[in-house]
Parts: sequence; C-alpha cells; structure tokens
Amino acid sequence: TTNEEEEEEEEEEEEEEEEEEEEEEEDEEKEEIEEEEEEEEEEEEEEQQQQQQQQVDGVTKIATALGEKEKERKKKRKKS
Repeated sequence: TTNEEEEEEEEEEEEEEEEEEEEEEEDEEKEEIEEEEEEEEEEEEEEQQQQQQQQVDGVTKIATALGEKEKERKKKRKKS
C-alpha cells in the first residue's frame, strides 16, 4: 500500500502543479487582454485629442481671418 500511496501523492502533486500552471497562464492571458484594452483606450483618447485640436485650430483660423477682415474694414472706413 505504500507504493500506491506514494503514487497517489505524486499524481495529486502533478495535478496541483498542472492546475497552478493553468491558473498562471489564465492570469497572463487576462493581463495581456487588459494591456491591449488600455492601449486601445489610449489610442482612442489620442485620436479624440487630435480631432479636438484640429477643430480648435480651424476655429482659430476662422476667427483670425474674420479679425483681419474687420481691421481692413475699419481702415477703409477711416480712409473714406
């Protein structure tokens, strides 16, 4: 019976090791997925910031152009 008990213990140890390995693999996969999701979120945020900056730049250009036109009108009025 001693041999049988030893074999059973070895089998149990092997099973425990396998379970631990599987858990580690699952944890690693979860970490990878989380990292990928974080990267995607960061990329989306960067894109949104770029779009917002482009909008701000466009509005600034328009405002500057309107300001210049207004200056020209005032100059023309003074000359008249």
